[in-house]
Amino acid sequence: FYVAGDAVCSTKTTKPLAPEECETVSCVWATPPASDSAGVDVTVFPNDDGAYAECKSGNNKAVVQHVFCKPAN
Repeated sequence: FYVAGDAVCSTKTTKPLAPEECETVSCVWATPPASDSAGVDVTVFPNDDGAYAECKSGNNKAVVQHVFCKPAN
């Protein structure tokens, strides 16, 4: 997971995924923006280190827009 090219956290699937297979993943971001006005776009790059052979590598990017975490009251 990257913001402006900087890694903010990382995670792995529990196994290599076959075509059309998916798995929900998450990671802990130590210092996320804490307000709507500070929201950032988070880019997700699966297999960013190229460790796994792929049958279709052109689909390895997604963007989650305007991410921020509201502090607990």
